[in-house]
Amino acid sequence: MMSQYSLEKAAAAVFEASAQQQRETKATLDALKDAAAKFETKAGALPREIFAQVDRALPDAAHKAAGQIASNWTEANLHAERAAEVYKNAVRWAPWRIGGMAVLSTFCGVLGIVIAAKFVQPNEDVVAALRREEADLRAKIQQLSTKGGYSTVVGCYDSNNRNRLCVLVDESAKIPVKGYRVIKGY
Repeated sequence: MMSQYSLEKAAAAVFEASAQQQRETKATLDALKDAAAKFETKAGALPREIFAQVDRALPDAAHKAAGQIASNWTEANLHAERAAEVYKNAVRWAPWRIGGMAVLSTFCGVLGIVIAAKFVQPNEDVVAALRREEADLRAKIQQLSTKGGYSTVVGCYDSNNRNRLCVLVDESAKIPVKGYRVIKGY
């Protein structure tokens, strides 16, 4: 009898544990259903909430972006105005600069010619000395030409096979001095 009582008691305990487990499972399922319903409600509201947040933030972001764009355009306009002013100044002064460079180049060219002439062209004393030397040389040439300076002198060998200076002589001219001959052409 004892084993029957224990078996009934064990079966009742298992049945009671199963019932308790079933109640806990049902409570968990009910909690899950509530959580799922809340999640669906929140998920359904999420796009509206995101849209509302974007609507609140969008005007401020657009205003900031527009301000930045306007600032960039203003800065670009300032740079363009400065560049236009620099260009206008360059155009205004370009003829003067070109003229100045032309005058400076001409001045440097003339100065270079003057300096070159100063060093290349001899002074009057040198020119006078050269003229005197030329006159002396012309007089010496005249004197030498009367003394046979225009004669043709060549190298020739004598009877002892020595190289000597020889001139062409006029064989037809007879002179009374022994050992002398008349140079041909004189």
